Amino acid sequence: MNRVVIAIPAPEESTVESMAARAEPAWSETGPLAAFPRGAGAGDCLHRILEQFPFSAAEASEPRQRLELIAAELRRAGLDPDLQNDVLTGLEQVLQTPLGGTAGCVIAGSAGAAPAPA
Repeated sequence: MNRVVIAIPAPEESTVESMAARAEPAWSETGPLAAFPRGAGAGDCLHRILEQFPFSAAEASEPRQRLELIAAELRRAGLDPDLQNDVLTGLEQVLQTPLGGTAGCVIAGSAGAAPAPA
């Protein structure tokens, strides 16, 4: 019985490095939360905001409501309150990010969201 062995060479390290160099910068480096602190305390702050964030237009009767929530949680975490607009921008981008699938829906009920498929 004859056996055929095909050897596939590993990519050269320089090829991998050049591919990485051509890749777009990570969202964490260029997105609205690029200046947001890292770590457990900052992560807990974002988590608390998400738990309370009014996702639908009906829940957020005033745009100011979202900013007040963000500002309160930033203060509670001891973080710079000047980050509130960056956090709001980041969360609004999350709300508008397609969830995938054939419908390409965004988070149901969010401001400007397409209705969820039946």
